[in-house]
Amino acid sequence: MLRGAREKARKEALDIGLCHADIASLPFPEKQFDIVLSVCALCFIRDRQSALLEMHRVLRPGGRVIVAVLSSLSPWALARRVKGLVRGSVYKDAKFISPRSLSASLKEAGLKQIRTETCLFFPPVNNGLFLKSSGLWEDAGRRLVPWSGAFLAATAVKGR
Repeated sequence: MLRGAREKARKEALDIGLCHADIASLPFPEKQFDIVLSVCALCFIRDRQSALLEMHRVLRPGGRVIVAVLSSLSPWALARRVKGLVRGSVYKDAKFISPRSLSASLKEAGLKQIRTETCLFFPPVNNGLFLKSSGLWEDAGRRLVPWSGAFLAATAVKGR
């Protein structure tokens, strides 16, 4: 992932720093960042709480944590779990997370103003008809079962 990020940054002439680190022991001082972003990582980390506490540590007061994970309440979670067991993919060991569990973990890490949302409501079917009708599935899912989207995003704020 780092190799790909470095190459992309080079092609875009971006001057950004990248590093390889343990998410439970980041090589940054306390209160270093205004925003901490984690996309689809927490599902693959054994000690989710240590990771969130470390995100809290490096965040400035008033800063925001943005976390995205795969929701355990979605049909996609079951499909990915089966795929992991049958084909041996990375999803075999993933720990999918519910909106309630993610909110509780963020709160336990000392974060406030927690807000979660889900999206990606269409079924985990690789079929052109489903893909063409994805907008209808999204609208219906958001109205009827808003907790069941496959992609779960949360924002939270570090208190002052």
